[in-house]
This record gives sequence, C-alpha cells and structure tokens, in this order.
Amino acid sequence: MAAIDTLRKLKQESQSLAKDAVDPDLNYEWGSSKVLREVDIKKLSVARLKSHLEARDEPVTGNKKQLIERLEISLEDERLRGIAYTEDLEAEFLQAQEVEERGAVYSVGSNQVGQLGLGDLESRSFFTVVKNGPCDTRGRGVRHVAAGKSLSFAVTEDHEVFVWGGAGTGPMGLNKSMEDIAEWGIQKYVEPQLVEDLIGEEAAQVSVGSSHACANQLIPAVVTGFGNTDQVKIVETGENHTCALTEKGEIYAWGHVADGRLGLGARERVGVSDEEKHFFPGPSLITGLRDEFVCTIACGSQHVLAVTLNATFSWGSGSGGRLGHGDNKSRWKPEPIMALNGWHVISVGAGTWHSAAVVMVPPLREAGWVYTWGSGFHGQLGQDEVTVSPTPALVKDFCDLQVSAKILSCGSHHNAIITQDGELYSWGSNKNYCLGHQIEEKYVEYTPHPGHCGGFGAIVDRIGRGLPRSVACGKEYTLVATYPYEGPSEEVAKKLTEEHKLRQEEQKLKEEEEARRRRKDLRRLAKQKQKDDEMQFLTGKRLCSLDPNCPGFQVHALKPNICKECGFSSAYHTIIVEEDGPAGEAKPGDIMDKGMGTKNVKEHQLTEKKQDEAANDDQMASKTAKYGSH
Repeated sequence: MAAIDTLRKLKQESQSLAKDAVDPDLNYEWGSSKVLREVDIKKLSVARLKSHLEARDEPVTGNKKQLIERLEISLEDERLRGIAYTEDLEAEFLQAQEVEERGAVYSVGSNQVGQLGLGDLESRSFFTVVKNGPCDTRGRGVRHVAAGKSLSFAVTEDHEVFVWGGAGTGPMGLNKSMEDIAEWGIQKYVEPQLVEDLIGEEAAQVSVGSSHACANQLIPAVVTGFGNTDQVKIVETGENHTCALTEKGEIYAWGHVADGRLGLGARERVGVSDEEKHFFPGPSLITGLRDEFVCTIACGSQHVLAVTLNATFSWGSGSGGRLGHGDNKSRWKPEPIMALNGWHVISVGAGTWHSAAVVMVPPLREAGWVYTWGSGFHGQLGQDEVTVSPTPALVKDFCDLQVSAKILSCGSHHNAIITQDGELYSWGSNKNYCLGHQIEEKYVEYTPHPGHCGGFGAIVDRIGRGLPRSVACGKEYTLVATYPYEGPSEEVAKKLTEEHKLRQEEQKLKEEEEARRRRKDLRRLAKQKQKDDEMQFLTGKRLCSLDPNCPGFQVHALKPNICKECGFSSAYHTIIVEEDGPAGEAKPGDIMDKGMGTKNVKEHQLTEKKQDEAANDDQMASKTAKYGSH
C-alpha cells in the first residue's frame, strides 16, 4: 500500500504541476521570470524547481540547494540581459533621434501605390517620417519635395534626387524595364530610391506631371534649345506640357499645345504630320512676355501662371474660371489678370481646376494674404460656401487668424501653405486624412477653412521635428520636408513641462484661495449689514401705523413690546423714519428681518384683517341706515 500511496501522490503532484503550467490566469510561460517573481523560490518543491529549470533549458541535477542557486543565477542573468537589451534599444533610439532631428521628410494621406514612401500600402492619418530603405530621408538635408498624382520626389542639399510611389511605374527616372519592375516587388517602390542618372547633375528642383518629370539644373536627357548663356531657374510641368524659367526672366515652353497651354499663340505646327502637329518637342520662347521680367511660374494640369515685376499673367484652358479673367475662355497667349493689377504677388500655385496667389501685405516683404480663383467643389478655394470664383478672391480665414503665407502649394483637391513663422496650414479635400489635421465638418470629407497642422517645431514621440521648409500636395496626400530641429532637448522639454504644470497648479491654488477669500468677505459683509439693519430698526424712530398721533415707539417699562405712548405693540410700529430722508412703510418681510418674530407678524396681520372687517361692517351699516334694508 505504501508504494501505491507514493505513486498516487506523485501523480497528483504531476497533475498539479501541469495545471499550474496551463493556468489560464497566468499570462506568462512556465519558468518565466515574471511568474517566478511572484513566488518564493526557496519554498518551491524539488519537482517544481526542476520543472522551472527545465523550462529555462537549465540542468536539473543536484540537490534542492543547488537547484535553488542555479535558478536564482539564471533569473539574475535574464535580468541583466534585459537591462542590456533596454540600453541597446535606448542607444538605437537616441541615434535615430539625433538623425531625424537634422531634418527629414514626412508624409500623410492616401498610400494605395506607395506614394507615402513608408514601406507599405497603408494610408496614414497623421504625418509620419519617411525612413524606410537604404535612402532614408532622415538627416539628408532634404530641401525640396514634389508630388504628382501618385509619384513623389525629394531633392537634398547635396543634389541627390529620391523617388518613390506610382506603383513602380511612371516617370521615375530609374531606367527600369517592365520586367525589372515586375521583379522589384512591393518593397522597392514603397521606399525612396536614388535616381542614379542624376548623380553629379547638381539637381536643385524637380517637377512631376502625369506622364513626365523634369529637374534642373540638368536632367537625365539634357534639353537643348535654350540660349547659350541661359541658365534654367525654375522648371514646372503640367499634364503634358512643360515650362522653364531662365535667370534672364524668360519662359520657354514645350509639349502639347491644346487650349493654348504653351502660350505661344500657335495652335499647331506647320509642315509635320497630323499626329505630330499639336506637339512642340523642343523649348520655344514665349514671345508674349519678351518685354517682361518673369520672377516665378506655376503649371496646372492645363494652364500656366507667371508673375512678372509688373503684373501676373495666365494662359491655357480657362474652364472653371481657373485663369482668373472672369470667364471660362481659354487664352493662347499670356494675358494679365486685371484683378491682381497693381498688387505685388510673391508666389503662385496652380492645381487642376483652381489657382492661388500670395499677395504681399506691407510691412511684410516676403509674405502676405492668400487669394484663390477657379473651381473648388472640395473646399480648395477656402471661400466658405463659394465653389466657383472666376476672379481672385481673398481667403478671409487667414486674415481672421492673422496668418501670412510665404510658400504655397496647390494639389488637385487640396492646398497647403507655410507661414511667415514656419507653421503649416492646409484646406480642401481631407480624403484619407491628407490634410494632416482634424476638420470640424462631420458629413463631408473636405473643409474650406484652413487648419493648422501641428507637430512641427515640437517634440513628437520624444523626437524633435523641425519647421517645414518645403511642402507638396499630390492627389489626396501631402509631403513636407523640414529644417533641422532647433527647439529644446527632450530633458529640457520635460523640465519645462513640469515647471509649466507647477505654475498651473500654483495659479489654480491662488485662484481657489482668492475665491475663498472673496466668499468669506461677502459673508462677513452680509452679516454686518444684517446687524446694522437690525440696530437701525431697534434704535431708529418708528411711527405707529395705527395711531397717527404716536410720536414714535417708546419702550414700556413693564411691557417691552408695548409702546408707552400709544399702547400698541411694537409690531404696529412699522414706519421707519430715516434721519436724512422721508419715512417709509416697512414690509412684513422686513419686520421678520428686523427680529420682530413670527408671533408679532401674525398678530399684526390678524389686526389688519379685523380692521378691514370692521371698516366693511361700518360701510354696510351706513348704507342700511341711508337706504333701508330689503
């Protein structure tokens, strides 16, 4: 029987161990330090010690003391490894923090074809740093970003050009065949890739259209046709046309001539086939602006804007009022926008169906108010409920906010500006949260009211983000390149935050103390006033309301509540005579307030009732005596 009892005991202990190992209340595995820290190891049985050691891949030989020592050493080693791992993670984080705080590219909005450059195809509702792949944008000094329909570019201070998005197709400049793109897989085009053909070409700016892209100073296939001494300053692309602005203030255009978007005045080429007559393959000087010095340009999908020293011009398709001339007619040559005549325009932007301009407001020299025109059925115009404006109109919200714009970007369905103070604002379509901020509208995915995009020039998730230096609006997504972060460090920010909280607490305590003091003073003044009123009532001259000959209430020696002059109760002496004013009748409520008591008040009211009844009886008796009874 002893052997059977021993087997039964071992079986029960084994079942107990198995039950503990799969206990649903335990959130950690058997042998885990998070389980063992809740128990006293020295009180565990040998069988349990061996089970824990076996789960931790430790030897299970030796006596109980040796097992305990071995388990304690194993747990201490795990603790030290955890500390080292945490320190390694912190070191990696600090390194990433230092790199990102030197400037980076951030993206938000739609990401169906990798246009955000975040290594996946998931859209983002908040600005996220582009850091995936070998061409990490952090710390590279990105100075310029460009966004097309779904293709993104970034240009660094070292003139490197990165590209991503577009599902791996389109004008990426990577010299990849369709077979190469098929072999790429998703991991390539969803991350920034270096445009190797532009290495050493000193590229400073990129513009991307629907089917082509351009960069200056030089591009992979060098464009000829400019003057020998002309240097390209700005290059802008539309749907299927391109405009280049030279240092001499001249504009060259090439591409499709439809709707007059080239501004050449010609509708077709002569002496070529019908398939080629609407295409101008080489740069052609826009002679309509020969007498003007052009400062900046902007290309929409089918129209162009140009700012000179004297006026702002537009040409191309006029559908939707995008040219700003007050009608929907197309212009084949540059024509000044009369609504902007006499104003100093700093910058312009052109979207698909709308346009915008920043007009200088003195005393500012590099910033001003925002004007928009064209069609904006997704709030692009920023003019409340106005969806079509054939001439430039002021975006009044910026005036109300006292915000002046410096840099402007127009997308197909939304816009963004960088202010004089380096803050970022956006408005228009908010599909897939491409505006980068919450909107007040609940039933539509757009807003005509510009909203502030927070998180720049501040610490986000322990990492400082610099202020925006370049912004680009694509179709339902936004790119932002930042300056290096110049704010307080994480430690200083924590200290400042704690000090701010302490100041808030101190201010709250002061306000509470001041409120208590005011309440106490009010109660004291109320009590004092009540005492003064009672004293005035008791010591002042009170005439009798029943006896007009009573000179005033005089206390009876034996009956304190009876006037010795008229014999009536003090309750009837309710006419208070002010020393410097006329007498006034005290109200019943006043009598109670003056300490006369409820009994006297009731007595006074009963006496008045009896007097009224007696007066009525006398009146009826006189009428009976005069007219007789019926």
